Amino acid sequence: MIVLGAVGKNGAGKDKLLEYISEKYGIKMFSIGDMCRDIAAKRGVEPIRENLNEISREMLREHGPRYFIDEIARLIKEGGHQGALVPSIRYPSDVKLCKEVFGNNFKLVKVEISDDNVRLERMKKRGSARDPKNMDELRATDAGEEATFQISVTEKMADFTIKNDGTKEDFHTAIDKFVEKNFPNIMQKTSPESPAKVLISFRNGNKTYAEEVLGNTAKKKGTNKKRKGYPAKGGHRKRR
Repeated sequence: MIVLGAVGKNGAGKDKLLEYISEKYGIKMFSIGDMCRDIAAKRGVEPIRENLNEISREMLREHGPRYFIDEIARLIKEGGHQGALVPSIRYPSDVKLCKEVFGNNFKLVKVEISDDNVRLERMKKRGSARDPKNMDELRATDAGEEATFQISVTEKMADFTIKNDGTKEDFHTAIDKFVEKNFPNIMQKTSPESPAKVLISFRNGNKTYAEEVLGNTAKKKGTNKKRKGYPAKGGHRKRR
């Protein structure tokens, strides 16, 4: 099992990293924000930022600092997940807790944009009212997050760094290379036409067979139908 978290400055693309891995490789995301929203829904409370923050503080007061991480660990175990993604890693203590609960299965990825001007322009394009509109506001936002979360300290605890300096396609290519190099036996690729259908399963020893299916899938322009002659489980194509 592998549990991935992501850290980076505001607008660096850390959430985009995890969203892409989740969508392409079928790895479930466990969001503390979503957990708080579930609690709010059960209580009939409006899921606005102030209420969610209060729920988070309440849970930590009543159950201790490990509450959400322990809950994520429980959900991973109960669901039999081979991998999990944990967003919202900010504090150094978040990393320490994840290491404490998940051990060496937890890995932290730093997402970085080298040029602050590029980061600012991307934030302006996403159109959030909370995002900075100029460089002075960006620097003030960075300073505020550093004072609150110690982001620079958390970044130094990262196991990997992925640059997000180019296009969206460049970023996706970098993520794919990162996954394939570091977690080839964990991340399961899925068909673009059928995200729930697993086409590669290294755990079941079907690596060769699965690669043959994917190769034919590409030739068939995305269809996930197997060509005649391929067995249902592993093995080689029958000779005619």
